[in-house]
Amino acid sequence: MWGHGGAFPTPEAFIAHFKAVSGAIRQVDPQAQIGMDIYAEHVRWGNYVLQQLAGYYDFVAPHHYCSADVHRLSFEEITLSENYRMLDRALRINALLRAYNGDRPVYQYDTEWGMICSTADGKDADYEDRNANIIGTVHRAVRLIYYAREDIVRGASGWQMLSRPDAQGFGILSQDAPDKRFMLYWLYYYFSRHAGQWVLQMDGTAPYYQPAQGAGEFAGPLTPVLATLSADGNEIYLVMANGSWTKAVPCQVKLRDFRAVKARAVVISSDRLDGKPLLERKEEAVSDLPVATTGEKVNCTLGPHAIVFVTLSKS
Repeated sequence: MWGHGGAFPTPEAFIAHFKAVSGAIRQVDPQAQIGMDIYAEHVRWGNYVLQQLAGYYDFVAPHHYCSADVHRLSFEEITLSENYRMLDRALRINALLRAYNGDRPVYQYDTEWGMICSTADGKDADYEDRNANIIGTVHRAVRLIYYAREDIVRGASGWQMLSRPDAQGFGILSQDAPDKRFMLYWLYYYFSRHAGQWVLQMDGTAPYYQPAQGAGEFAGPLTPVLATLSADGNEIYLVMANGSWTKAVPCQVKLRDFRAVKARAVVISSDRLDGKPLLERKEEAVSDLPVATTGEKVNCTLGPHAIVFVTLSKS
């Protein structure tokens, strides 16, 4: 792969092959959508092939792992700064796609992502519990909020679904423990049920996270939020992540052109930095959260290192 003994020893060999295959596909189906994998951080396997193959691809498919050192960086750096760094990289790829393809619509999929794909000590990320316990779960929640809210990628798929109990770093489900669920399972379970048909416009203020000097340049909101509306217009869903390990943040939302009769909320959180991703019981990480509404205003508290899912109903 990428010149290390793989099928294509050089970018030029890959470019020639891609042009031939793309041309053959276009002859059969001019409307086909053709995707190209790239190694985004490598100039020749990223920027160079994007430029040389412009017009031959319809979308690109990098992997946006942040590969953070989960034992050296702080919780805030991992869940916030590292996500903002990866989102910046995805936006830079989009800028290159526009520069090289002009008005031709070309888009991006994140075809494999998690928090890390390898660890600083060289062990496989499947065996790093922090990749999928509360640290990795909040990290993924922040990424999902931005992926769903902003026009950055057309779609994204995480790695992986089925994991063994002795390798929990990407776990969602395990065929060896069918009655148990990983923490990531509950993130995806509630996120999919709190992603409505329409993304709603928001304005307001939130606490801002600024990394310490020398810790990185990627600052951003401490509490990212996604607000969506159901297809029938009867429910508003809020997904909010608190990227601080220690600070609780009060939340007040004012609704426009919507009056909530009912409000309910669920929170995912855990105080165990080195907790196991595979939960013995759902209640180890998932609980109901008090939320109040006057119909036009909604109030709750985002606890530290928590993901909150709120449902507001008209009836």
